[in-house]
Amino acid sequence: MRLTAICLSAALATPALAFAVSPADKDLLEAASKGEVAKASAAIAKGASPDVQDTDGSSSLMYAAVSNHAGLTNLLLAKGAKVDLKDREGATALHVAVDRNSQAVIPLLLAKGADVNSKEKNGRTALLIAADRGKAPIVKMLLGKGADPSAKASDGRTPLLHAVNSEHFDVVKLLVAAGADLNAADTTGHTALGRAAQGCAPDEAELRGEKSSRGSHTKTCPNQMLALVRLLISKGANVNARTTDGFSPILAAIANDQKDIAKAILEKKPDLTGSVRGKRTALMIAAAMGYADIVKMMVDAGADLKAKDYEGTTALKHAETNGHRAVVEILKKAGATE
Repeated sequence: MRLTAICLSAALATPALAFAVSPADKDLLEAASKGEVAKASAAIAKGASPDVQDTDGSSSLMYAAVSNHAGLTNLLLAKGAKVDLKDREGATALHVAVDRNSQAVIPLLLAKGADVNSKEKNGRTALLIAADRGKAPIVKMLLGKGADPSAKASDGRTPLLHAVNSEHFDVVKLLVAAGADLNAADTTGHTALGRAAQGCAPDEAELRGEKSSRGSHTKTCPNQMLALVRLLISKGANVNARTTDGFSPILAAIANDQKDIAKAILEKKPDLTGSVRGKRTALMIAAAMGYADIVKMMVDAGADLKAKDYEGTTALKHAETNGHRAVVEILKKAGATE
């Protein structure tokens, strides 16, 4: 089990040593796991290697990063610990420090020249972890040291995609300002705009009738997400990007009941001819859901009124079937027929 994925109590337990190490090396790892600077110093004086690793590849420097121990970190670095040494999963001490929000240790590692673009085996960089966690101060720190705002993990996700998905709007702004690739897509074709178009994730606690653990975020998120959509579009995000199953930003917005976001996207005149999995167009979905104002905007933008889905049903028929009279009137006035 990798160091950054285990609980704090386990991380500070006696390190597992399934291989031959000197008594001094063992003492150093144990001292580092407990944050005992004096004992760590004594172990090094007895010949312990600052780079000794446990069975998971976790080094004494990584243990210092877990506990946010600046004194221990300084000692190890002064004694020659390799700042970019990796564990079995490819994580460095910087990955660990960022994962644990160890803000006393991160600047020390960066000052020692830690590689900010080093990747774990899954392709994650320290910046991606910070963006996913919403740690704006750390994101700013890493960007200042040259972290790549567009570096992709093995699933194709970038720091920007993670920040948008986690609704960390302050981090998104930092990444956009740093020149992050707005049109980078993950392995399923999702872009930052495509994800933002889906709107805010529902608050699971509130859905259960419980008090929200996200404070005011639930109330402020919709307006912030709309502002984010406008920001991404203004900076050149592709309004016609599609996922592997055919979702474009406009389709994502309508399918997720995000009318304000849909309107913002429609202002940029997106392609309205595409369909989800080759079945229904944006106009059909909007008509079926009764979004009269959205339907009107799409009609004015030239949406195909004659298009039929896999069942041979038009947008007009969808509106009639669902009893949306206002939509029916708009479509018929525009010349739609079944």
